[in-house]
Amino acid sequence: MQTILIIDPESDFLEWAQRHLSNAEVTVHTAPNAEEGFKQFLALKPDLVITEFHLKPINGIELLKRMRQQDPQVMVVLSTAFPPTNAVIESMKLGAFDFLRKESLPYDLRPVVESALTTREASRAEK
Repeated sequence: MQTILIIDPESDFLEWAQRHLSNAEVTVHTAPNAEEGFKQFLALKPDLVITEFHLKPINGIELLKRMRQQDPQVMVVLSTAFPPTNAVIESMKLGAFDFLRKESLPYDLRPVVESALTTREASRAEK
């Protein structure tokens, strides 16, 4: 069983993504803000985290940094409607798996999630 944690302030998006990604092998948990998301991250140790860039009180980049301090191998996908180029570059330097534009999520989310989960499983198998 694999676990995904989605952190986003938009409840409609959380509901959609949870329905879209949940299946017999994948459990999806959600959080509406960075603080709750980080608590769930520590408790769940998810295989993948999908987080909105524009969060409060810290943004997705700061959340990524905190998560990677706890688990250097954490798989994180960031998303937002209009990602600033510098944020995309910084997130990749910090080890994010991908940075997706929100409008592309209906098409790109599942393939990126499947790729990230496969990569996570492969890295665990190597250990």
